[in-house]
Amino acid sequence: MSKKRALDNFFTPTSHKKIRPNSAEPIDTSATSQASSAHPSYPYPIPHFPAYIEEVLAEVPASEGKPINDQPDLDLLYFQPYIPPTIERELYEFLRTALFFYRVNTTVFGVDATSTFSPSGTLLDSSTSNPIPSDRYTCRPRPLPQCLDSLRRITEVFTSSTYNFCLVNYYATGTDSISYHSDDERFLGPLPSIASFSLGAKRDFLMKHKPVPPSAATERKETETISDKPLKIPLNSGDMILMRGSTQPNWLHSIPKRKGAEAEKGRINITFRKAVVKGGTENYYRYNVGDGGVYKWDAKQKKMVEWNPMKMGDTKPAALYSKLYYKSFQLELQIAKRASRREKFNPIYPITPTNFTLGSCLHPIQPTLQNEPSSQFSRKIKKRIRHIHLNLKPEESRYLFRNDHSQNNSPR
Repeated sequence: MSKKRALDNFFTPTSHKKIRPNSAEPIDTSATSQASSAHPSYPYPIPHFPAYIEEVLAEVPASEGKPINDQPDLDLLYFQPYIPPTIERELYEFLRTALFFYRVNTTVFGVDATSTFSPSGTLLDSSTSNPIPSDRYTCRPRPLPQCLDSLRRITEVFTSSTYNFCLVNYYATGTDSISYHSDDERFLGPLPSIASFSLGAKRDFLMKHKPVPPSAATERKETETISDKPLKIPLNSGDMILMRGSTQPNWLHSIPKRKGAEAEKGRINITFRKAVVKGGTENYYRYNVGDGGVYKWDAKQKKMVEWNPMKMGDTKPAALYSKLYYKSFQLELQIAKRASRREKFNPIYPITPTNFTLGSCLHPIQPTLQNEPSSQFSRKIKKRIRHIHLNLKPEESRYLFRNDHSQNNSPR
């Protein structure tokens, strides 16, 4: 999408037609049904946006942004909506189903401005384009998947800002809330620009000015009167609010609890922001990911559940892959622990359920280790995997032990 085309659409809104032929059909987000984003830091591949969503997103925003700057230090741009109504529900359902979450309701993607991801997903130094030192981060940054990166790129067009982080929060019901706070961390720079999308249930967005010290209050102009009453902005599904300029250093915002008809509905909040130093990367992954398990939306239970493909009971090919990956991960963990105790070779990084990756499990007989085991040891491990640990059926074994460098799916 060119910037010129996007700007033309901004001033000349087009009518959005329902491209999806049957909205009653469930959205298929399985990795084998369409192209997907995969990275060693992902627990499973994240599907790309379906073509009909991409086509409508090329025509955003659905309405012109409304400036809100009638109070001191306040600089907002309110799109009501930004996402066209024809796809806002599908977009919400897609992201809730496709993304993985931590601590039940949050996930994060991106890396600060000192580093960048290559097209293959390798972390490079922004100034030299060389691979970053292994000790730059204690966390494991991950790139934005195509679906979120697509939304980031079209957001940058109309906000005149660039973003390298995406935080996604899921509010299961109206009882989920967040107290007054500001995103004014130093690693975001002095006047950060934050684009915040709301999908799903309608929620109120409250803002109030930070307390002004008496010394600063006397210097203000008489016309700059700060209201004691919070500013209330109703956020509907598809709306976007841009907080920029002096807003974050001077204002607090919150999402209060909600009762009524909307209280039983879920909501997704997507925020794009830019971290300028590596402290931002450490902060976001430490507090938004932590050391807990992975959670995923379960359509049958209608809630986020801890991700364990062995218990999901799905018979689709994608589910079969996930189960095999999970089985091979459990075995890889056992092998690494035993090998470490024998001090024959040491893991490059600790292998735990939270950093279990698609890449490592595609080759379960070769754990991610500094020194490969001997060929004799490999043969023993391979045999043990096939006949003892996994207890696989022949058709499952063909998937698990396929040679990914060729089209031959026979066991290795």
